[in-house]
Amino acid sequence: MDGYDTASPSKSPTQSHKRWHEKEKIGQGAQGTVYRCVEAATGRTVAIKEINTKGLSDHEIEALMSEATVMKSLQHKHIVQYHGVKQKKRTLEISMEFMPGGSLSAYIRTVGGSLTLERTKNYTWQLLRAVQFLHEHRIAHRDIKSANVLLSEDQSQIKLADFGALKEIGSISVVGGLKGTPHWMAPEVIKEQQTSEGWMKADIWSLGCTVLEMLTGRTPWQEYSNPLTAMYKIVSSDSTPQVPEDLPSEAIAFVQSCFQRDPAKRPEAGDLLHSAFLKSVRKLKKSRRTAVDSPKSHPTSPEVDSDASSINSPRSMTDLSAKPVHPHVDDMPKSRIRSILTHENIGDIKHRKAKKPIKLEPLPLNTHVTNQEKSTPKIKSSKHQTSLDDSNPAVDDPLTSPST
Repeated sequence: MDGYDTASPSKSPTQSHKRWHEKEKIGQGAQGTVYRCVEAATGRTVAIKEINTKGLSDHEIEALMSEATVMKSLQHKHIVQYHGVKQKKRTLEISMEFMPGGSLSAYIRTVGGSLTLERTKNYTWQLLRAVQFLHEHRIAHRDIKSANVLLSEDQSQIKLADFGALKEIGSISVVGGLKGTPHWMAPEVIKEQQTSEGWMKADIWSLGCTVLEMLTGRTPWQEYSNPLTAMYKIVSSDSTPQVPEDLPSEAIAFVQSCFQRDPAKRPEAGDLLHSAFLKSVRKLKKSRRTAVDSPKSHPTSPEVDSDASSINSPRSMTDLSAKPVHPHVDDMPKSRIRSILTHENIGDIKHRKAKKPIKLEPLPLNTHVTNQEKSTPKIKSSKHQTSLDDSNPAVDDPLTSPST
């Protein structure tokens, strides 16, 4: 398989040294062990997930490899990037992006309680962006929880990870059966009554559990430590995870909308992005977008032009990397062009002949010419269009340094 073809780390110190500068165990789960590795050949730090294939059928192994293939095709700033997969005699090795900040669940334990309201809103916004992207491409995660949300080194950015229960809607289940963690599971998932569309609404329930955990510092259904007891409670009653009454009203409304027992009544990710709970995030996002779009903004800034999300498949998103062109450069006096280069700091002017030449009179040196913006193709989505400013990290993550 293309992409990741590095052999499995050997137990021999000599051989291991040839492949990795460092190899450190950072996690252990039901599926396997995760290591932080530094590639000797490239110096790149990656996370290597070793899955023990003993006891797995050929079909199950093929399903796991298919999962990694699907994830490798996804590229989004809030989804952990997969590099590739390699099948060995007794293991599967999945190479993926390393997130040095650890998991959200570990961070909540470190804080020792709930996160600040603004940090919770910031993380919720980013998590919803990831979920919205997956659902727009007909993919359900099926195991959203704080342990599967990873943080950057400065804790300003989060990414959704661990797609062991991933399902691509409309195709064969990548990993079938009852998947997920009971305390975060939607009732219909435990009952196995969900439809194909229901998988995405089940993600919304799990997302609500994760947001509630950030708001309270408590695991959903924490009063039921036994997973089987929790599962029974979830399916045998009309109750939902306990939501403290002292939370802000917008936060209560947000999580309660995710906890609708009827999946059809739950909002989509795009709806939640427009909720009252995230109003302050949208407001700050809008103000930063205005700052980026101002005439003083550099048209070739990496922050403005970088493409944040795509999928390497026939359903690839429209290229949004087109740069603005200065108006009527061909018709400008040379002195005017020198003035622009000197005073507006535009280093790369593209020449495009205007259909109807316009004669421009020389202007004073302190007069600025506003850059003409090109129209950008729109992206179709299931309900809410993904914002075109997702390509700007500073805009999409408005609270880059929230307080703990």
